[in-house]
Amino acid sequence: MEVAERQAILAPGDMLGCYRIDSFLGQGGFGVTYIARDTMLDIQVVIKEYLPERIAERVSQSTVQPRNADNLIVFQRGLANFLKEARTLARFKHPNIVRVMSVFELNNTAYMVMEYERGYDLKLLFTRGQHVTEQALKAIVGPILDGLDEVHRHGFIHRDIKPANILVRNNGSPVLLDFGSARMADGQSTETLTAMVTAGFAPLEQYSGLDEQQGPWTDIYALGAVLYFAVTGNAPVDSTLRGAAILNDSDDPLVPLTVLAPEGFSPAFCRAVDWALQFKVSRRPQTSEQWRARLLSGDADGAERSVSPAAIKKDSVADLTTVDMTPGKTEAGKALPDDVTRIQPVRTGRRATDKRDDTYELRAETQWVQEPRDLRGHARPQRRKMPVWRSRTGAIAGVSLVVVLSLIGLLLSSMLSGEPATSVSPPSVGTNDQAVSANTTQIRAADSDSDSDPKVVEQNGTADPSSSQAPAATQGESVLSLPDTSVVPLLEAQQASQREADEEKRRIAAAREAQRDIDREVQRAEARRQVQLQEQVEAKAAASRASEAAAKREAQRQIKLAEEQGRQREAKREAAKRNAIKPAITNADMSTVLARFNELSTSIKQRDADSLREITLPSVRKYAYFDYVFRTFEKVEVSVRNIQASRQDQTIRANLYIQRMIRSNGDIAIPPDEFRRIPIYAVKEAQWSAIHW
Repeated sequence: MEVAERQAILAPGDMLGCYRIDSFLGQGGFGVTYIARDTMLDIQVVIKEYLPERIAERVSQSTVQPRNADNLIVFQRGLANFLKEARTLARFKHPNIVRVMSVFELNNTAYMVMEYERGYDLKLLFTRGQHVTEQALKAIVGPILDGLDEVHRHGFIHRDIKPANILVRNNGSPVLLDFGSARMADGQSTETLTAMVTAGFAPLEQYSGLDEQQGPWTDIYALGAVLYFAVTGNAPVDSTLRGAAILNDSDDPLVPLTVLAPEGFSPAFCRAVDWALQFKVSRRPQTSEQWRARLLSGDADGAERSVSPAAIKKDSVADLTTVDMTPGKTEAGKALPDDVTRIQPVRTGRRATDKRDDTYELRAETQWVQEPRDLRGHARPQRRKMPVWRSRTGAIAGVSLVVVLSLIGLLLSSMLSGEPATSVSPPSVGTNDQAVSANTTQIRAADSDSDSDPKVVEQNGTADPSSSQAPAATQGESVLSLPDTSVVPLLEAQQASQREADEEKRRIAAAREAQRDIDREVQRAEARRQVQLQEQVEAKAAASRASEAAAKREAQRQIKLAEEQGRQREAKREAAKRNAIKPAITNADMSTVLARFNELSTSIKQRDADSLREITLPSVRKYAYFDYVFRTFEKVEVSVRNIQASRQDQTIRANLYIQRMIRSNGDIAIPPDEFRRIPIYAVKEAQWSAIHW
């Protein structure tokens, strides 16, 4: 065990250039972290050593190499990425992300030197109930998001955000630690050494290890999980369990924060946390800036508000010129709800047809309509309503026909009666918004016996100045400007007939449109019925599959339960046999071992390293740690508890607890988890052994 531990980590006092290793800090999938001292600047630093434990090992006192030839290429690629990332991270100078001071190669591996930060991590503070109000959490997460913005802008993601990697300094400012697992988020890297995950804080895409599936949304999920842990006291349900449940058509096992409705936390804050913890990537915030606006503003609905359709002025060309025509937007540029769309406005205009200039009218309107949706919530396609151009040509043609017929009637009447023809001024006939007026034409006719040509009188009723003739009245000619009373009934009858024909056309068109609406509604009803039938069939099939799966799981559970019960019975029989031949542990044995346990506790309290080594089995890691503790701290609070004796194993076990360590200036430190509770035991052979730990 001593050799294995010596090969796994560097020992206190080892030198890496100008850096002296002081103590071991932690170990992860990619490397080992130490607290060290820069002997040139005389400051404490944190050093991360590239040592992926799955593919590499320490073969001598310090040298690292791949475990076999097959791992050589992966090891070298990972080493190159480690150096590249360290050099990139060294460019970040943000107060809320840990600063990378240097990187260097040595011992066939590489080392990243980071600034040593003093304070308490969120895991410890949350456990004590500190910093768990909404305002306190926002004060921590806001600066961390600022730091992540800087990282994401350079194309990197952290990939290991959790309470233990967020430190609150002694001055209250937060800092994000452990960038050793950062990776490029550009999708170019297709191979990774291993998937860096922390259960409950890592989204599902991180388990695949494929970089192209990960991005800023991955860090946002983890930071949302940190807030969920702070509010509820528990980490969110692991994303693999959530994925399994959703894949099997079960409910998401994660209870949203809005459902829990924790006291003291606003609904807007809870909704923002739930948004970050969405299972699907597309439903999460895509950037930290996007999430910050929702989380820190206290208004979780701000991004979904829209201007009321009533605020839009209709039939106004001046207003339409300033409206944003983008579908799904209001004139203020704000987003509309997904199920609201806009019918584009149009303007009045003219267009020329073949050899004539007809006037058309186009009504400009801005309408807001609710898109019809099917039972699944999907928008159904709609036929776009085209603007209606209403032609004046028909009305003008009708009036012209009436005028021509009237003139023909007058000429015939004049010829039969021998009286001069009269001019006709038909009444104005209006269609829709405009009226078409026929100019009054005055016709002057000579006597039927006269050989001279008739003179044309101007439209204003005055005689031609160049004519030598006398006024029409003196020459026996007749000039009339009013229609004959006998023609009026004919005109009125023709107009009434035209109006009836137009009205009949409108009735026929309205009836056809109503029938088309009825046909469309019948088709929509039939489509809805088909969708309902299909959903019912799918629901029954899903229920049947779920029932079969539940029955299969229950059968497997019963089989496993029976097997486990059988193993337990067999283990009890074997234990009974062994206990029958092994001697019992006496009170004298208990006194002997407990005295050794108390001696170990006393050695730690008195900081006696020699006595500690005499009563314990050798362990380089523990000896190095306690040497550091004895040098650094003036007082160590320690106790031995949970004492148990086992006749079967012939052992007496207990737990050695180190509560806290106090410096000479009164500062208090808490040991890491590895040394906070140390299992210890002694084994009875010919006599009781030294203490194992």
